[in-house]
Amino acid sequence: MKKKTPPYFCQELFDYTAHYGNLTRLAKLVNVSLPVMSLWRHGHRRVPIGRCIQLCRATDGYVQPKNLRPDFNWMTE
Repeated sequence: MKKKTPPYFCQELFDYTAHYGNLTRLAKLVNVSLPVMSLWRHGHRRVPIGRCIQLCRATDGYVQPKNLRPDFNWMTE
């Protein structure tokens, strides 16, 4: 059976949790439930804009907001 790969927009989040293996800790750091974090990780639900920043900080920059939500304009003036 072939493993499903997550959509491109959540690949960094998937890789981070697969490598560091602590989805529960990451969920606690950004103050969301484990089921919600799992939905984000597998691409079943988009990460809210504000949570993208929190995830970036919680992962020390490994997960980039622009990759989680490429539909949002992250450019600042």
